[in-house]
Amino acid sequence: MATRRSRSWPKSCRWRHSQRKQLFREAVLAHVPLLQQMASALHAKADGTIPAEFFHDLLDEHFSEAESQRQLDTAIQWGRYAELFDYDSVTGG
Repeated sequence: MATRRSRSWPKSCRWRHSQRKQLFREAVLAHVPLLQQMASALHAKADGTIPAEFFHDLLDEHFSEAESQRQLDTAIQWGRYAELFDYDSVTGG
């Protein structure tokens, strides 16, 4: 099996990736209520942290346990990709 040295991305590709992230960020903030609520709540907190369990409890009032967890996992992944927030999987926040 041959291995190759990885090349860094050309500057134009990095720029396009950054633009895609910006478009994604704008879209989720405009159209995904859970991410709107998460970003707003985190921004309002003095220390900028909220346990994931807080948002899970909000979802759990309307959805099954499995669906609540699925939605929260998706929101965390999308929020991290859009650079709306960081998430520490060890502490859950």
